[in-house]
Amino acid sequence: MIGITHSTLYKERVDYQKIDELIRDQILGVLDKHPPYGHRRIAIELKLGKKKVRRIMNSYGIKPYKRKARWRKRRDERRKPQPYPNLIKNICPFKPGVILVGDFTHIKYQGKVLYLATFKEVKDYLLYYHKKRPHISLGMRPPLKP
Repeated sequence: MIGITHSTLYKERVDYQKIDELIRDQILGVLDKHPPYGHRRIAIELKLGKKKVRRIMNSYGIKPYKRKARWRKRRDERRKPQPYPNLIKNICPFKPGVILVGDFTHIKYQGKVLYLATFKEVKDYLLYYHKKRPHISLGMRPPLKP
């Protein structure tokens, strides 16, 4: 007559939201004791299904503590230590001519090879290091006189 089955009239309605809130409180209790536990371990601890625990954790935005992995430069770990020490590691140059850096390169010019050695004072780099982008004044400094 009405278009519904008789069994629905006798079925007791269940408030799933209250049940989910109770389980949420239990999940938070487990996470207080064991912060890194995920939905599988929590389900084992509470003796519930992992899909139900995961659904409740997603619906309430509950996330376990996840430790951030520290980045390591593994390529350097495989290398042998350098045979020479870093001599300028703890030196701060206050006057000119204390620390010089250099580069050595070759240039092909008119069928010949020219070798170029350049040296620059570290203090100049420290003065211009704070610019936001490369500036022409970096290359136009007059050479130091000994």
